[in-house]
Amino acid sequence: MHSSEEIWGANARQFEPERWLGKGAKGLVEHLCSFSKDAKKCIGQTLAHAELLLIFYMLFRNLDIELDPASEKGFVTKDNFAQKVQEPGCLLRMRRI
Repeated sequence: MHSSEEIWGANARQFEPERWLGKGAKGLVEHLCSFSKDAKKCIGQTLAHAELLLIFYMLFRNLDIELDPASEKGFVTKDNFAQKVQEPGCLLRMRRI
């Protein structure tokens, strides 16, 4: 389902976050089934979300995270809401608090 070219387009197997910003993006949500849906959904879904929250909590509580000055010039505005990071990506500095 996640690689269907009928749903996601010809570039279904490529990472294209822009597909969520265009027309019809709201309709894509019903085809996103990372943990399956309804009666057959993953019983570990709640645990996975809790683990992710715990990881982010521990990162932001124990580390001082800031954008590396070299990355500040790498952002390009896509629209009024989103920015795209150019190559080599977004570099972060992390220091233990």
